[in-house]
Amino acid sequence: MPELPEVETIRRNLAGRLENTVISRVEVHLPRLIKRPLLPEFVSGMTGAVIRAIRRRGKHLLFDLSDGKHLLIHLRMTGRLTIEDCHREGSGARVSFHLVDGRILQYADSRTLGVIALLGSTPEREWPSLARLGPEPLTEGWNDGYLHSKTTGRKLAVKSLLLDQTVVAGVGNIYADEALFEAGIDPRRPAASLGPDECRRLAE
Repeated sequence: MPELPEVETIRRNLAGRLENTVISRVEVHLPRLIKRPLLPEFVSGMTGAVIRAIRRRGKHLLFDLSDGKHLLIHLRMTGRLTIEDCHREGSGARVSFHLVDGRILQYADSRTLGVIALLGSTPEREWPSLARLGPEPLTEGWNDGYLHSKTTGRKLAVKSLLLDQTVVAGVGNIYADEALFEAGIDPRRPAASLGPDECRRLAE
């Protein structure tokens, strides 16, 4: 599953090529990927929208649209976003966003575990998992004091704590393992067993 660095790389690549672009029409080849709203409302809501900006929160991509709405995409295990000059047969596209300049933003997903939703002006209210996300690990809200407060009384393994998106947003298996290795901490240890110095090393 793409983690924070991979999703941020995707965001930066898309932002430089899609911002201030108009979506002329949308083709949904696998309707069950659209989680909100109903399919006709999703298609009509996306048609004619301008992509003003592309943001990331944790592992979620958020496309800020011209009418105050937001397109949310979570790639999950095998989701991919590519920009094509034209539709390619056999591309595996599940959703195709046609742009006025002739390009197509295609969402492909071999295991079809991804999530796509069109949300209103307050996406955090409409999509509860966004509201529950913890701080990003590269922001001021993430530090040793915060991490230590989250380990207190927690019997679960410290790696499991790091994978909890309500504790820290965007971290998955790869980066949890790397961080614990760099900090010299056994991932199987109970989170509550970490001392302040270990929390400092791990937070860094």
